Amino acid sequence: MAEIQRTKGQLRYLHQQLPKNADVYKLSGVLAHRTGQHEEAERLLRQACALNPNDPDLYGNLAIALRAQQRIHEAQRVLEDALEAVPASAVLYRNLGNVFSDQGAYAAAAASYRKSLQMRPVHRDTWMSYSFALARSGELANAVQALHEAAAQGFDECEMLRTVGQWLVAQSRGSQAVGVFARAPVRRRRGPEPVRHGARVDAGQPAERRRAVLRHGSGAGRKSCPGAQPEGVDRAQPLPAAGRAGLYRTRPGDRPASAWPEG
Repeated sequence: MAEIQRTKGQLRYLHQQLPKNADVYKLSGVLAHRTGQHEEAERLLRQACALNPNDPDLYGNLAIALRAQQRIHEAQRVLEDALEAVPASAVLYRNLGNVFSDQGAYAAAAASYRKSLQMRPVHRDTWMSYSFALARSGELANAVQALHEAAAQGFDECEMLRTVGQWLVAQSRGSQAVGVFARAPVRRRRGPEPVRHGARVDAGQPAERRRAVLRHGSGAGRKSCPGAQPEGVDRAQPLPAAGRAGLYRTRPGDRPASAWPEG
């Protein structure tokens, strides 16, 4: 609290020194929004937009302040008007996608997110929002494909697929969640090569390696995306129809490799 008051004092000083500076109004508006003063945030951000009408970040922040007041249609008008002045803005299209999602217009949201990604492909949150919008509009295959595209930009595809899968489980769409988890790429293990039963113990091997061979055998191993395809599951076998805790037990008495919420 003391830090917020100190920041407010600094911003008041900056307003006195720079009364026509849009960035000062922007910072004040963002702080007001974060402290729950959404109407004050709107006032400050509108002043910032008037001072610098070509900054898409200002309109994006204004739309967020309006959404916080449940004024979704006004936020949409602000963003659409701003896009006429600044048409090539990933920020505006991303925020417009959020507004469409608020209204349940997921197909329109996905289209807006896609435009944002065409301009700024290296933005993880937009990829996730895009994938969720596709999933909510019934295009699950395209939602998973979007995450494959995100992986090409350097994001963790396993983690993103797991997030979508867990959302599907929460929506009681367990069979679809299983399909998403099964699509996760298989990763090779890090560290020393694992071993399997039946391997020959070589006296020239390091002692730790020899002990591992005696315990487990030798051979190459692969590991699935954590939380996506638990180890011990044969991909060739038909997958269960529901994503419940323990559904991947491969032998009687096995403990589940992964426990999901009830689907």
